Amino acid sequence: HGERVRDWPCETGRDDGTRVPIEISAAPVHDAAGRRTAAVAVITDVGERERAARENERLLAALRVERARLEAVFRQAPSFLAVVRGQRHVFELANEAYQRLVGRTDLVGRTVREALPELEGQPFEAILDGVLRTGTPWIGREVRVLLVPAALRVRGRGAVRRCRFRSIHMH
Repeated sequence: HGERVRDWPCETGRDDGTRVPIEISAAPVHDAAGRRTAAVAVITDVGERERAARENERLLAALRVERARLEAVFRQAPSFLAVVRGQRHVFELANEAYQRLVGRTDLVGRTVREALPELEGQPFEAILDGVLRTGTPWIGREVRVLLVPAALRVRGRGAVRRCRFRSIHMH
């Protein structure tokens, strides 16, 4: 009954000499007896779509550069910084200062509970839950935290390091 052509790419020219990318789709038209009597063709100017795709790629590349720059600043910041996401509080980022503080480098992808079991019984999970639920930042001054230093964690000893911090937890 005839062949259909879909999205056949080609170019056409304008009166001013510019070239325009187009796509052509065509199909035969049949009468009641099944005889081919005509054809229908649709021509689509895809120039705008292609320009939009190029602009989208340019913006994504710029976003990747800015994200890499921000991650480098985050990693090297002298303050303790970490980003956790979701109701399970999964680490997405933890800078070098934070990793030294908690004595672990394997935080990303782990929940706060998995990565820092010594925080159980301390108020941090409830604080994170509250910030996630309300969207209101929590600011702590001279907050006491008990952490297990890396050397003790590796040796399996139960000694803890008592610390006091100023902290901000934000959504």
